[in-house]
This record gives sequence, structure tokens and C-alpha cells, in this order.
Amino acid sequence: MEHHESFINHTNETTQPLPNLGALTFQLFLVKHGLTILDVALAAQVRLLIVWKITRGQPITPVQARQVRAALAQLTQTGYRGQIAIRQEGADEASH
Repeated sequence: MEHHESFINHTNETTQPLPNLGALTFQLFLVKHGLTILDVALAAQVRLLIVWKITRGQPITPVQARQVRAALAQLTQTGYRGQIAIRQEGADEASH
């Protein structure tokens, strides 16, 4: 029964978090169109950190999301319809 024992010993292992599908979709969109986060940030006139946050599924302001979507439409001639996490009203604006 040594084979079954290996399953029991794995109960203390930590699991990896599930990937954020919105972030993955955004990253794939950039790859598909040959864009970097710097390309998008410059075109959207937002800080590089803002576009990086989208690639990690972290929320940004509605204004920033509109700027990024407009830039992507301009850069790719197609609209980005994927999810972008939006920061709730009243949330910390210090990183804005």
C-alpha cells in the first residue's frame, strides 16, 4: 500500500491561486497584437503601473480604464472587450 501513502503525505502542501481570467485575457490580447505594457501606457497617457495592474487583475479607476480601452482601439483597430477590474468609488486614490 505504499502507492496510496504518497497521496496522504501531500495534504500539507499549499495550492497556487487560480489565475485571474481578466488579467490573462488582457495579456493574451497584448501578445496577439504585439504590444507591450509600455506601448499601451504611452498611447493611453497613463502611468506604466496602471497597465501593469490590468495584467495582474488589480483594479484601476473608471477613467483609467476608458483611457486604456481607447488606446487599445487606436493601436489595434479593434476594441478590447475583455474585463478590466474597476476600483470601487471611495477606494484609496493615493496610487492614482
